[in-house]
Amino acid sequence: MLSIINRINLKQIQMRKLVFASICAGLAAFSLSCISVESNGVHFKGQSEEISLMTKSFNAGSIGNVKAITSGGNISIDGDAVGQATIEVLGRGNNGKNYSKEEIMEILKNDYEFSVDKEGNTLTAIARRTKSGSWNKSVSISYIIHVSHEVATDLKTSGGNIRLSALKGDQNFSTSGGNIRFDGLSGQVTGRTSGGNIEATQSGGDIQATTSGGNIKMEDLKGNIEMRTSGGNISGNSINGNLSVSTSGGNISLADIAATLKGNTSGGMIKADFSSFQNNASLSTSGGNISLSIPANTKMNFDIKGSHVSMAQVNGLQVQINKQKDHATGQLNGGGPSLDARTSGGTVKIDFGAN
Repeated sequence: MLSIINRINLKQIQMRKLVFASICAGLAAFSLSCISVESNGVHFKGQSEEISLMTKSFNAGSIGNVKAITSGGNISIDGDAVGQATIEVLGRGNNGKNYSKEEIMEILKNDYEFSVDKEGNTLTAIARRTKSGSWNKSVSISYIIHVSHEVATDLKTSGGNIRLSALKGDQNFSTSGGNIRFDGLSGQVTGRTSGGNIEATQSGGDIQATTSGGNIKMEDLKGNIEMRTSGGNISGNSINGNLSVSTSGGNISLADIAATLKGNTSGGMIKADFSSFQNNASLSTSGGNISLSIPANTKMNFDIKGSHVSMAQVNGLQVQINKQKDHATGQLNGGGPSLDARTSGGTVKIDFGAN
């Protein structure tokens, strides 16, 4: 009798496994039927695709500025044009609407201020809705632009991403919610996004970028750099010049720093590795820990406060730590630029690396 019960239980277990496997297979098939991989990423079926609406060409040497405004679409500009500068305009329906090229052009004609032209030395692209109405009948317009290296920009999109590469001059760009990415820029650079991420690489000059909530990533920057986020994390590597970073609640992680540094976060941790320390540094966090690595041959003065402070032993270090071990002052190698590091609730730890 017990053997029969065991066989029945075994059959029930096997049936459950088969049902579970069938459900998994069905879900996998559903996922595969809903997602297709394209050259530019993952596209979900039912979401409208961008359609090329037009391409215009101009003499690259005749363009010194680009002014582009669009609602919802992306803006991409490369300073790689030789001979001919080009702008390609792409469009798609919002809310999953799959419009034809002719339908999008008709919507632009009736409900939008839309133009692509050259005025003097300025390439102008405008796609701005002028009539209120259902979002279902609106479109998003994107630009892919190739110009010469020495071109300034003035760009704005209400929700799309902005990408800039290999440009020399003043760059001013903003998006309400998209990501910002720039590479190989030089000059005065000002970027803003309400909620997206910021990625900046291999650029120099006066760079200022802010986001309301996204993360910030920096790589190989030189000049006067100012980065702000209301809540995201900040990371950076190989920064020279003057660097100022702040986040309301995220972490700050920096490596290979040879810059005047000012960094603060309301609640996150701060980690900074200096390749050289020849300029002042000021770091503060309300509740996180601070961890620093500084070359042992550095000449500096320091003032450090935290719930607990610790410093590695190294030749040339003169330090006074109070009885509570929450405040340390002193000099390294006779003194020099100042280090000020403070945390209200975390610890401060300083290591001295190889010269």
